[in-house]
Amino acid sequence: MLLPKPKSLKSPSWRLDECLAHTDSTKKLVCPYTAKLYAYLNGGSESDYPSIAESYLLYYLPQSRAILSSLLLSGCDTVTIANYIQTEEDVIVAYSKLFFDVSVFPNKLVIKDYVDSLPETSPYAKNYKALLRAALSLGSRYIAWKMSLSVDTDLDINDVHSSILEDSYWRAREHKPFNIDDPRARESKSWTPQVLRAVDAISGSRSEAELSVETLRLKLVKTDSTISKAVLQDDIKG
Repeated sequence: MLLPKPKSLKSPSWRLDECLAHTDSTKKLVCPYTAKLYAYLNGGSESDYPSIAESYLLYYLPQSRAILSSLLLSGCDTVTIANYIQTEEDVIVAYSKLFFDVSVFPNKLVIKDYVDSLPETSPYAKNYKALLRAALSLGSRYIAWKMSLSVDTDLDINDVHSSILEDSYWRAREHKPFNIDDPRARESKSWTPQVLRAVDAISGSRSEAELSVETLRLKLVKTDSTISKAVLQDDIKG
């Protein structure tokens, strides 16, 4: 017996679907983004709807659709995405409303199920699904790096050390459900040296920071600019 589909479950492109299904010209579309897309697709010029036109182009091109959808799925803000792809923020907002509305997902588990259920019937579909999965596990910055987008901020070395420590730690701990002679257990335990290196790196950076602060404190304490009264005796009047 098949369970009924949840009533609240919508497609991320539900506004586009509503636009394409709209045939009654006397009935007004409620969402202004849907109305603008409808007008653009039915004879509107790019100059009248510049943000809609560019967002539709990004959706129409398969690779652009995969990249932009994965960036939105990662939770990246519109300003950062606009900087990544060198466009206006209005374009990203229009795309997020019309073609990939992440608000349809009530939580991350639903998002994971959505991504896992996507088909892999073509090279494009496989690439689309792979980028969405990468966005969920690695975040927007990875997508930007992978796709050679504009990244204008440096990585934080402490964040890098912490990420490597956490990933390698759990990899090293994955041996516990398996017998000691299981190949998966041996693979897991091989991560232990990486854990220790990450711990040493974090400990070393913290020690350097503490040393810098202590050095500055000593300099401040030892600096004495007090002038004695004897030196100023000739300049004192009265």
